Parts: sequence; structure tokens; C-alpha cells
Amino acid sequence: MATLYVPDGCKAAYAAADVWKDFKVILEFGDVYSLYGADIETLVGTKDILSIELQNQDDVKLCQFDLRLPNGASVITLNNGKLDVVLTERAESHKVSSTQLSNGDYRFVISSIDNDSFVGNSGTLMNIGLDISATMEAGEYTVKVLNAELSVPDGNDLMEVRPADTESKLTVKAYTPGDVNNDGSVSVTDVGCAINYILEQVPSMFIFEAADMNGDKTVSVTDVGMIINLILNEGAASRPFFASRSSEDMLSPNVSLQPTTNGYQMMLENKGRFVGFQFDVELADDATIEAMRLADACEGDHLLTYRRLANGKWRVVCYSPTNSTFAADESVLLNIQTAGGVTIDNIRLTTSGLHELRPNSIVGTPTGIANIEQGMKMYVQGRTLCITSVLDATLCLFSLDGKISRTLSVHRGQNNLDGLHKGVYLVNNKKIIIR
Repeated sequence: MATLYVPDGCKAAYAAADVWKDFKVILEFGDVYSLYGADIETLVGTKDILSIELQNQDDVKLCQFDLRLPNGASVITLNNGKLDVVLTERAESHKVSSTQLSNGDYRFVISSIDNDSFVGNSGTLMNIGLDISATMEAGEYTVKVLNAELSVPDGNDLMEVRPADTESKLTVKAYTPGDVNNDGSVSVTDVGCAINYILEQVPSMFIFEAADMNGDKTVSVTDVGMIINLILNEGAASRPFFASRSSEDMLSPNVSLQPTTNGYQMMLENKGRFVGFQFDVELADDATIEAMRLADACEGDHLLTYRRLANGKWRVVCYSPTNSTFAADESVLLNIQTAGGVTIDNIRLTTSGLHELRPNSIVGTPTGIANIEQGMKMYVQGRTLCITSVLDATLCLFSLDGKISRTLSVHRGQNNLDGLHKGVYLVNNKKIIIR
């Protein structure tokens, strides 16, 4: 069978002429099928990620391409000898094979045993770990995706599609991750500079790229933790990538506010381990923050700092100079003393694995009573705890040894809480017996 190379614009004409049965048709130089690398900005002597993007009009089942990198950049080889490549959810049922060719290019083949198609018609198909040499000069370089072939279903057959070769830009800058003030070393001074930046007190010498340790285009308490980690481990200053996530990093933390007589308690309902947090507080009316104090869960070597921003909100940052975790058996993080309502947003929690989680915003409503116990009535009916409340609140159910057994979400009005285990508990300093 002969091979016929057909531009995309001529596909319909050839189909109408019924030449499909006489030729192996390969679509070439298409504008509806595109495989390319995303532009990257990175640093000399670091590791980073190259995302490979696929734009496809019809379903695509298989993919092959070559990757050409500039001198000084290479694909990372893992300890098992394989190239560092991770497929995205678009190729969740696929596998990738890869190797380096004799000419220095890298070849990648993505296939599926079940002959599944890639999910969707646009977005990242795979991520490739890159090593940027410390000897590479700062500047702009070209990354090329060459010889791409896509397998597109055509009835019971597969038709080859050959997108045009593509180029993307690799921008390399000569900054050292963690060296925020660009003085040639990573030290506690860089930690202070990063915190000042978060609090909108930008130092005169501040390198944003050096402070953005995880490369997410923002500087937060998570980056502070990574800078501290560099100092404590005396390691090479390189950005983490494809880090192994523990089960704690996959949890969805629930952050809430429990009203108190003079403000709120910030609660964290999660079994994961965390080393720091950051959030913004917007106060109702003309209220001010009278005081803010860390709870027992993070009173070890954790430090708390907060400042009013130009937009009127307060930014709160809590971190540990040793990246210590909060106490495992506590769920109260912070006591906020203020009158009136509050809204907390831009919440960022840093796990012990130095990954960042971002819970939803939360709203706190003042109690309006002198003592929170006065606004609630509790009694037990069978194995059901019944609570009548004049406000929405989050309560802690304590065991007799003082540990939190469960947190209870209480709404204004009547609440019937089932599923409690037999035992004796304390709620709002009141003894509750579940038989």
C-alpha cells in the first residue's frame, strides 16, 4: 500500500474522493493537532519541569515524539535508570517508554494496553523533569518537539497524524533558589526577607524567583519552610519537583472558626501533619484585632507574625524555624481576639512534606452573648446528643484524658448528633454520658 501525505485542509477532499482504501493516509503539518513543550523560566543549577501539551481535534490513542534540549539542559535520570517522566490525568490509563538517542535527543512513546484514548482535547499530557546545569549561562534557549506521530482512530483502523515540529522557550536566570537577597548564601536573613515580602514589606534587595522555591509564581509560608529546609540540611539549593507525597498531603483539611466570648478559635480538622499556615483576615465594620495568640497545638518553636496590608486586611503567618509540626492531638491552632464578624481567606497550610494545601474561605459570626455556654442547651436521648443553639459554632468533644475525640458542627436551632461511641465526654465543660 502506498503512503500519501495529506495536509489537514485537504482531508475532506480526499475523503470525498474515496482514496482512503487505496492509500495509507498520514495527516501532516496540521493546525488541529499540535504537540509542544510549554515555555519555562528557571534558574541555573536547578531542577524544573517541562510540560508537554497536546491539542487534538479528534480522539488520540497513542503518541510518539522526540525532544531536543539545548546544551546544558538534560532530562533527569532516576536511580532506577529510567528518565523522570510523569503522565497527567489525560493519560491516566497509559504508560510511557523513553530513551536517549545516539544524537542526544530523547524519544518518548505513550501507549495503552487497553487501547484507550487520551482524555479531553487540550491540556498537559505529561511532565518531564529537567536538570539545568550549574555551568549553563543565563539566557533564552529553544526546546524542540520533533518527529511527532499521533494515532487517531478511523473506524476499526488507526490513522497516523504527524503534527508539525514545534519550538518553545527555555529562559534560564542566574539566581540561586533560597538566596532571596542575592548575597551568595542561603541563611536566616533570606527567611526574614521572604516573610517581609509576604507581609508586603518588600526588602530593597529581593529576588522573587529565588524566593519562589516551589515555582508556583507566588511566595508564601510554604516557600519559607523550603528555605529553612535548605539551611537545616546544608543541601544544594534546588527546587523540589515530583516530590513523593505522603498520605497526609492528599487529605482535604477543614478549617473552621469557633466563636468564643471575646473572638474566635481557628480550628483544623485533619489527621495530617502541618508545619505552618498563612491567611488573610477581613474584619467587619470598624473592628480591629486586639490580640492574636497561638494555641497549644503550635506553641513549641512556632512563631507568629501579622500585619495590616494596604487593602485593609490583616495577613497572618505562622512558621517554625526548625519546620516542626503542630501537635498531633490538638485541633485548635489560633485564638483571635476581636469584636464583630471576620472573613478568613487566602488560607495556605504547609504539610511536613513541604507541600501546600489551600482550604476554602471561612466566615465567623460573633456570639452576641456574654458566655458561649449561655447560648446552648445540651442533653442526651438514647445515644443521640441533642444541642439547641442560638448560633452556628464548632464544638470540641473531649475525652476524660483531655484529648479531642471529635469536632461537632452545630447550627442555629435544634441539632441531633448521632453515631457517638459509648463513653463519658466533656463538651463546653459539661459532662456528657453516652450509654
